[in-house]
Parts: sequence; C-alpha cells; structure tokens
Amino acid sequence: MLTFHCHPIVEKMLSEIAELLSPYPSKRDIHFITTYFPQLNSMPLGGLKEAVYHRLVSHNDYIVLLSFHDVESIRRHDTYKILDLNGTYFLRLPFNLNEIQLIYNKCSVPLGKTEPEWQFFATETCKSMLKEEISKLKHSGKLAIGNTIIYPLRAACIAHEHNTSAYHILINELLQKLKLFLIKEELSNLLLLADVAKALDDVFLNKVTASISILQDIAGDSGKREISIPELIKKTNNFIRIFDHLFVT
Repeated sequence: MLTFHCHPIVEKMLSEIAELLSPYPSKRDIHFITTYFPQLNSMPLGGLKEAVYHRLVSHNDYIVLLSFHDVESIRRHDTYKILDLNGTYFLRLPFNLNEIQLIYNKCSVPLGKTEPEWQFFATETCKSMLKEEISKLKHSGKLAIGNTIIYPLRAACIAHEHNTSAYHILINELLQKLKLFLIKEELSNLLLLADVAKALDDVFLNKVTASISILQDIAGDSGKREISIPELIKKTNNFIRIFDHLFVT
C-alpha cells in the first residue's frame, strides 16, 4: 500500500504516477514524505521529523523522502540519521517514472524490527526526543506536571489523613485534572515515544516508561467511588522519585 504525507501538489503528482507503476512487490507500506510538510509541521524541513516518527512506529514499512533540495543538503539537517537507515530512500523532485520505479522495486525485502541497526536508531532517537518532551513536563508552564498536579496531589493526600472531608474534593479534582492532562495534544508525541520505548533496552528509557505508567495508573483512580489514599501517596512518591531524577547522571 502506498501512503502519501506530502505537500498537496506533490501528493497529486504521486497519485497519478502510482497508476503507471508495475505491481507493488511487497505487502509492506511505502510512505512517501516530503521534507517540506506544512500540514503537520511548520518547520522548513518538518517532514524529516515526521519520517522519523513513521519509522519508529511502523518499523517494517519503507520511507521515501522527497525534496527539491539535493540529498546532501537534506543530510545536514538529518539529526536522527534516518537517511542512513535501511528502508529509507531519497528521491529528488522533480523525478521521472524510471527513478520512482527503481525505488519501488527495491521495496521488496522485509524490514525486521530486531535488526541491530533499527534498535540503535530507535534507542538513540527515543532518548533524544524524550529528553525534549520530558523537559516540557519539568519546565514548561502549563505542562509542568509536578508543580501543577503531582505535588499538590501528594500534599492533599497527606493532609487528607488529618482532615478527610476538606481534601476529598480537592483530590478528586486533581485526579480528573491529571486524566484530562494525559489526553492533551501536546502530550501525544511523549506518549507515542514512550510506547515505542517499551520494546527498547535502555536505563533512561525504562525510567521514562515507568514514570508514564505510574501517571496513567494514578489517573485511573479518577472517578472511583473509593480511593486508597495510602496507595495514592505511594504512587505519587514513586513517580516523584523517578521523575525528579530523570536527567541525573
């Protein structure tokens, strides 16, 4: 199957050319992505990052990057080295039918998730991207989850042991706030990367996935008729212990 993540003009051109190509030789998808991809990323070469996300999630699919710039110019902005990864091809615009047919024919060998090359790419890329995303949770105003939700929740739980009625409503409000926080659009990349990281063997990534899992577990208490306050304190303490030391080496 061919999928197009492109500038509308390029997508129209590819759709028309696809009808002229010989039968697709593989069961795997080919994702055609233009390096300039304003629909999803306003950066001049935002399509590169979109290609990285596609490769992390759909590791057995092929990526064809398209650009009016030459490949060496694109490489200078290829932070995650996706152009060097097996299964990634580059096609300079404009192209002819023979050029795209040649790449089309190469997409016949299955790509394995367990390949050391992909494992290294996925591990290093997830670490780099997740450090950016975690920094937002630590320092980015409304996304600073510690100051806005977790620390107040822990304090309310401790105070609840001494004044049940006064803090019961506040605890439920904070749990609901956390539940809504985790479905924010701004957190979609964080959750996607954390899901990919579950299959990777790395100390930092293990800590990130553990902290996200704890958050999701805490949010699961939202709306419950009965909540174990001691258990909630334990969960918040575990999250703080991991989260506050994520960048400590």
